[in-house]
Amino acid sequence: MSRKAMLVVMVVVVVCLACLLPAAFATRWHIDGQGFPPGTLTKDVPPDYDEVYSPRGYPTGYHARNMAEQTNRLRELFPGIGDADEKLAEKPLPAGAEGWFAIPRWEKIAPTYEEAVEKVLGKIKQTRGLCDDREGQRVLGVDSEGKRTFFDKSPFQHLRRTSRTEKMFQKLGDQQKNHDILVVPAQFGLRHRGRSVERVRGVFAPDEFGLGVFEIGCMLLTHPGRIDDSDELLDILCVGDESQRWWTDPLCGRHYKAFCCVPALGDNPDDDPVVDPPVDTCYTVVDDLGSGTSYHGAATGFLP
Repeated sequence: MSRKAMLVVMVVVVVCLACLLPAAFATRWHIDGQGFPPGTLTKDVPPDYDEVYSPRGYPTGYHARNMAEQTNRLRELFPGIGDADEKLAEKPLPAGAEGWFAIPRWEKIAPTYEEAVEKVLGKIKQTRGLCDDREGQRVLGVDSEGKRTFFDKSPFQHLRRTSRTEKMFQKLGDQQKNHDILVVPAQFGLRHRGRSVERVRGVFAPDEFGLGVFEIGCMLLTHPGRIDDSDELLDILCVGDESQRWWTDPLCGRHYKAFCCVPALGDNPDDDPVVDPPVDTCYTVVDDLGSGTSYHGAATGFLP
């Protein structure tokens, strides 16, 4: 093979690697939602990058409601839903949990997880208003035929639970058979405030798992005081879910799908007091999973 031919081959190989490697790295953390084991994360990401100081917290007066209040509220919002094993809430809380929360099985709300999430977000919109920052998010990319076109940045139909969260809820469901509403020990974000998504997933306790949009949405329906318009409010990362989005490699223009986003729920910074009901809750998508921010804290559940 001539020197010129070898040079052409080498250029082709380099270009192919430039297009393929970013997609592989983009899904490094998001194939199964597990993250690195505790103690190994800081080898890749400096501590001052994936975890930052956060003074934010919960609104004054917020507290976990008793189990009877929570289950009654859920039955008002979702008529026909069954009961819960409320006596579980009398047991001591696992380390790290703030309270016992009533969370329906999503299968009792809708045929698919995505539809169940839609119904919960719909109830939030009805009761307190909801702005959806995902709407209208578009990116310019290249389709399979090489044509430049626009794609949805974070299509909602590609939301899914992480494998860890799915397994943990399977265990909870097996422990609480014949009950439509599960009693789950959880915390609303303070435990992991200032931590990136990757950091949170890397330091889970053995019995801890991320909560998704469905679970956190249900918790907000039974605890509306968790979100208000206070300046130091801690928004909630839904690290039990992953959202797929399109993104374009800036080196070669190739377009990829990757589960590289995490949903978040929090205060609407553009709340208009004239709107009735006021739109005081915002649904967003976080796509920088390696950076900690002072604005967010991940909500997590625990096995009792």
